[in-house]
Amino acid sequence: MQKIQQAVPKRFGELPVKLLQIGTGNFLRAFIGPMIERMNAQGLFGGSYKVVQTQGSGTAARFNAQNGLYTVLSRGIEGGTFVEEVLPITSVREAISTETDYARFLAEGENPDLAIVLSNTTEAGLVYEPDCRLEDGPPHSYPAKLTALLYRRFTAFGGSDASGLLILPLELVDQGGDRLKTIVLRHAGDWQLGEDFCRWLETGCTFANTLVDRIVTGYPAEEDTALFDKLGYTDPLLTTCEPFSFFAIEGDPQLADRFPARKAGFDVVVERDISRYRMRKVRLLNGAHTTLVAAGYLAGHDTVRACITDPIFRRFLERALEEEIIPNVPMDPDELHAFKDAILDRFLNPSIRHRLLDIALHSVSKFTVRLLPSIQAAADAGRTTPLLAFSLAALLRFYRVEPDGSGGYRGMRGDTPYPVREDEAILRYFSALWQGDTTGTTVARAALANTALWGEDLTRLPGLQELVAAHLDAIEAEGILPALQQLLG
Repeated sequence: MQKIQQAVPKRFGELPVKLLQIGTGNFLRAFIGPMIERMNAQGLFGGSYKVVQTQGSGTAARFNAQNGLYTVLSRGIEGGTFVEEVLPITSVREAISTETDYARFLAEGENPDLAIVLSNTTEAGLVYEPDCRLEDGPPHSYPAKLTALLYRRFTAFGGSDASGLLILPLELVDQGGDRLKTIVLRHAGDWQLGEDFCRWLETGCTFANTLVDRIVTGYPAEEDTALFDKLGYTDPLLTTCEPFSFFAIEGDPQLADRFPARKAGFDVVVERDISRYRMRKVRLLNGAHTTLVAAGYLAGHDTVRACITDPIFRRFLERALEEEIIPNVPMDPDELHAFKDAILDRFLNPSIRHRLLDIALHSVSKFTVRLLPSIQAAADAGRTTPLLAFSLAALLRFYRVEPDGSGGYRGMRGDTPYPVREDEAILRYFSALWQGDTTGTTVARAALANTALWGEDLTRLPGLQELVAAHLDAIEAEGILPALQQLLG
């Protein structure tokens, strides 16, 4: 790592520690590291940060062996052009493992410069564990560790509001800030830490809901030797990602002064209500994945990029977004079209291999959340959605499954079996459904009427059952690709 030290013109790791990053994984390294680095380079933040590993100690040790230095490589398509950037991250002061040095973690609560605690402990990290205790060293869950840290800070600074922290949970959980705050307050009550502490949590600290969006592909094991030759140094913490990055923080707009990444050129918004950004991501980005996944896989494609480089599937996706998704999202159309263009660039990224079978996990619930709202909104306006109906028909055909003999279920793409990962009750239902009358009318009527799948009877949406039935018959008679070509005209 000596050469990486020589490769950075200036280090920011000696600045006052203003932020704790809970989590040492690839996502935080590629998402937050560049923001802090750029803010420091432009004189906007003036602080270093410490990374905290809450399970194990291996990554923390690697950070410290490299004096906190690591590299982020972003590459992908922007505006139709391939771009690549190498950014050494120099703003990390040190790494702490709560497993091996919990006392040092708690001591950070007494740091007067500390302003922000930011986390990504996965969705499973924001849970209440009643067996956690304040005297544990450490308690098992992240919320319990955070409660202990905050109590140390409350005690050290006499409960002054000025000592309160901005707490940003980046876990992919709806209302994650509210959830984390509820758990911390519950631990405070369990541990009898007093009304004054609970009041300080309410008035001095800010637990903000967030939304994050960046595809991070992690350590490039298949090409690390070539990359290190190109860089001139070896970095076991190197992580790769796409150029696109978006961060929404819900709260008072003045919070942007405490984390001024937008001034450094990042797409970061701080608004009192970020639900529209969540809707935009779910309906367009996630919805685009679900639009493609079943039809694309059945047509012989294995990745998102393979779909989007197929002219037929690109036309299918563009029309679905333009004609049936964007018109049914209550947001500024210009903003949605710009986001759609960014999605197409992201899907074209040759550095990302996003497997359709991975996206297909739990496709029934994904369709319900991502695409069904657009179908319902169109129906309420007296319109049909033949393209999204084709996606639904392809999904039903993708779920033409049978037991695989080892406890799972499989479908068939030609002569090749593929695994279908879904709740077992749903797979049992589809296995039985496809053993009976397999005409489009019968399958569509039965599947769409099953409220256990979609949460409601979809046969009540005008025209949807008929469209899905016709698409199923076309897929069965002609194959998925000719049926799609016929639909597109």
